[in-house]
Amino acid sequence: MRRHTLLLCVISGLLLALSFPRYHLGFLGFFCLVPFLFTFAQRQSEPSFGRGLVMGLTLYGGTFFWIAWVTFPGALGAIGLLSLYLGLFAVIFQFVLKRWGRVALWAFPFFWTAMEYLRSLGQLGFPWTSICYSQTEYLPMIQFASLTGAYGVSFWLVVINTIVFGAMCRWRQRKCLLLLLIPLIVVPYLYGKRVIPQSPLPGDLKVALIQPNMEPDVKWDSRFIDQNFEALIDLTRQASEVHPDLVIWPETATPCYLMKQKEYYQKVRDLVDELGIPLLTGSPDYAYQGDEEYQYFNSAFYIVPGTPDIQQYSKMQLVPFSEKIPYDEKISLLRRIDFGEADFTPGRHYTLFQHPHGNFAVLICFESIFPQLAREFYLRGADFLVVITNDGWFGKTPAPYQHAQIAIFRAIENRISIARCANTGVSMLIDPFGRTSNRTPIFVKESVVVDLPLWEGGTFYTRRGEWLSWVCMVVAGLFVVGAPFRGRRA
Repeated sequence: MRRHTLLLCVISGLLLALSFPRYHLGFLGFFCLVPFLFTFAQRQSEPSFGRGLVMGLTLYGGTFFWIAWVTFPGALGAIGLLSLYLGLFAVIFQFVLKRWGRVALWAFPFFWTAMEYLRSLGQLGFPWTSICYSQTEYLPMIQFASLTGAYGVSFWLVVINTIVFGAMCRWRQRKCLLLLLIPLIVVPYLYGKRVIPQSPLPGDLKVALIQPNMEPDVKWDSRFIDQNFEALIDLTRQASEVHPDLVIWPETATPCYLMKQKEYYQKVRDLVDELGIPLLTGSPDYAYQGDEEYQYFNSAFYIVPGTPDIQQYSKMQLVPFSEKIPYDEKISLLRRIDFGEADFTPGRHYTLFQHPHGNFAVLICFESIFPQLAREFYLRGADFLVVITNDGWFGKTPAPYQHAQIAIFRAIENRISIARCANTGVSMLIDPFGRTSNRTPIFVKESVVVDLPLWEGGTFYTRRGEWLSWVCMVVAGLFVVGAPFRGRRA
């Protein structure tokens, strides 16, 4: 690969990586793909797969290096696998470009959006770096996600990138092309300003978010398990002074099998009955399968005062190469791989927790980056969403901020409130228009009580789902299917 081409791929990868929080450089998303597009405009025989792979390694290496905090081999696996998507994308797009000519450049947004959507599917799904998430700090510009979903914002951004590239290539038409940018930017902005209420929404229930700030190396040390419970209980008692309607503890807040270890379960049960406040907590769990085999789950439990009934939700979308080796239940050879990952089993049930003020659903950690999952919970009757997570694994990197900001899209897509509770932060409230409040700093022990509004949610996206993603899939598919019937073009 020529040095010039290599440099363009690296620049695109770096610009896209820097466009995500917490660098406050979201505007880079409007032109970060332009250098990558230039590699397709060059007359060269260099392998297109290598171009995509280099950009992918730069992008994902610059955004997912924090996975090494948990498992270094897992980080290499995730970065390498996700880079393959971009390598394959480059091969397919280059093939289409050779057959269709320059008209295929205007199909670039369809191909890119289709790739992002495909990257979110199955056990390998990992849509963390979808380009749309670069815009979470520009709320008026992304309100149309309630119509198209997050991938509609990705499509919009890639269209802008393509127009900028076209204007740089075709100087005679550059004024006409650049004029197209005006409505593409002004219309979403005006729409967003129109739909976002001028004042904060009134709260319908008080929710206490408990952020115990237990670092992983301490949290999972059995010598400190009592200290962990003391921190959770003390913070909960402080929050109870303002009489919240619901208390939330973060993902795996109890570093034990809470439902199997009576001593620790009784501590939580006594606290709930004493305060008279329902409590949601994350906790690992297991189920005996016979023949000395067990299934392990990353779960959330809902404990209500005065009743022995406990509702449980187990995480359905597990982190590939960190919580589970994808498809190891179907391919026995994969069971021999050891990246130092956990061995969780995905849950199977969309649990709705019953609260006097309304039903709610839980997204555990990684699940908050999947639009389809949040939408499904809303369709099943959730009045608000809760995100519980343990981002202490990420250290003091941009990852906790990126993870928190992604949840803003889940609120906008369905016009639903989200209470986010993180072990080490960021904990916060997100209203149905993506506005955040009561945001906590990271690695601080804190409890906050938020006034959560119950909005009459439901949007065009909620009703129609990933309609735009499917349009992009169809258009991209037609270009691919039609390519062999066209002669080779410059």
